[in-house]
Amino acid sequence: MPPAHDPGNRHASRDYIPANNVGRHPGENDYRTSHEHRKKFMTLASTPAQVNGPDIRGPVNSIDCLPSSAQAVFKLLGDGKERTLNEIIGRVAFSPRTIRNALNKLRQSGLIVAKFNFKDARKPLYKLKTG
Repeated sequence: MPPAHDPGNRHASRDYIPANNVGRHPGENDYRTSHEHRKKFMTLASTPAQVNGPDIRGPVNSIDCLPSSAQAVFKLLGDGKERTLNEIIGRVAFSPRTIRNALNKLRQSGLIVAKFNFKDARKPLYKLKTG
């Protein structure tokens, strides 16, 4: 004979659906329903515009639609000097990963270009796109 189900142990059998709500938290759905809900939610939320904010691939009409980190990097590069990633990290108060993401967004939007650095080929030089 199989062991009796313990309603206090919610994780004993994920497919178990009791006839009443004994042993459940208020508002908790059965496993199948919650799994289907997660699947439906992930399908709806998997578009870039919903997950990562506005989709900014391609040309941007205004700098205001970019994140604050990208705006800060854009303003720093506004003086016309070419800078490496490390130089930008030293002048902007964001984490290195955030600055890399900001540079990628600025490049995708066509506002900056990455040039080859002849002094150190591992480190591209970033500058504003002209004309």
